[in-house]
Amino acid sequence: MSDAATMFRSIVPRDIRRKVCQLLRQGWPLIHAIVVARTWQIAVLMHERE
Repeated sequence: MSDAATMFRSIVPRDIRRKVCQLLRQGWPLIHAIVVARTWQIAVLMHERE
C-alpha cells in the first residue's frame, strides 16, 4: 500500500471514507471533505431521530 493510502486510512474515519472519497473526486480539499462528510452523517442521524 502506498504512503498516501496509509495516511488516508489513518486520517479518515472508516465510517465516512466513502463520502470523503466522493467529495475528493469533486475537487474538495481533504479537511473540508472530512468535515462535510461528518456533518452530513450527523444531520442524517438527527433527522432519523425525529
